[in-house]
Amino acid sequence: MIQKVLLKKIIPILFCASLVITTGCEDVCEFESITPDSLPQTQTGVFYSQFLSVNTECFELLTDFRFVGGQLPPGISFDYFSGAITGTPTRRGTYKFTVRATVCFSRDIYGYFDCRDRSKGYTIVVE
Repeated sequence: MIQKVLLKKIIPILFCASLVITTGCEDVCEFESITPDSLPQTQTGVFYSQFLSVNTECFELLTDFRFVGGQLPPGISFDYFSGAITGTPTRRGTYKFTVRATVCFSRDIYGYFDCRDRSKGYTIVVE
């Protein structure tokens, strides 16, 4: 009996990475935003490297980025796993695009759950 009670109190802490003892993370963990707020401009022929990240109140077990629309400068690529925007732009212009980050705070034997999405629009100016 003591082991069952102890497991019910410990497992949510392990999954939520929180000091609050609950049966789930829904009211504990929040996904606040994608950072940075904006991306710096660059020049053609100059290597560009920026990293997107997420602001959360808890430790996230999974963060997945997706490119959902718009256009990156030619020569620049987006890494879905790390949120890296890197490469050497080859053409001047103003490039607007949107990314979506999915953050999951819990996992069991069936997969990730307690996930939240946020989208953010960015602009890269290449001179």
